[in-house]
Amino acid sequence: MTSRRKVTSCPSFKRNLCPCCPAGSSHLNCYLKEMSSPPADEVCNPPLGNLEFGLGVFLLVGTLISYLPQHIKLLRMRSHVGLSLGTAVLGAVNNAAALVNYISVEYFQMFDCCAGVDSTTCFGKIMPFLQLIVIYLCSAAIVILYIIFFDKKWCEENGMPVERIWRTTWMTVVATFVIEAIFFLIYGIFAATDGVYGDKTYIYGR
Repeated sequence: MTSRRKVTSCPSFKRNLCPCCPAGSSHLNCYLKEMSSPPADEVCNPPLGNLEFGLGVFLLVGTLISYLPQHIKLLRMRSHVGLSLGTAVLGAVNNAAALVNYISVEYFQMFDCCAGVDSTTCFGKIMPFLQLIVIYLCSAAIVILYIIFFDKKWCEENGMPVERIWRTTWMTVVATFVIEAIFFLIYGIFAATDGVYGDKTYIYGR
């Protein structure tokens, strides 16, 4: 496997401390700089054209609008009836994983390529990331609203074991957000120890 990290030739330096440091420099400062340096072959994608930019904004707004009916329905009915907890939970976990994947693989295009460009160009580069954030937040909101508006009265009227179902539902929701937190925590650990462009961070994101 080819390494994604930019490596410079420093034959006199111990690679277990830092791939390349000038003589007399701080090993810690050099290490942090190396870990935050993008791969040598990374190139910024060209700015979006007007059509692509407009389509991106349309998809971003459309994504938010597509979730609103479900949110509005839950807020109006104030009941979880008709909503599948399994679908909501799996959707939220999947969207969290997709967000971690995108950050890991496209970090350079999102953040490094925003340096020195105008705000419109930068917005175009981070638009896919913003869309994933919107998708995740909207799906997570459905899970939260499910637990808030869990209809115990409806369960009782239909002869269901309310306390058992409520306990299972609560534990499922908590487990969902714990799993998502673990996704982001592991990414943070790899990014802090191996660098945002490190091979471990990249492989984890993939």
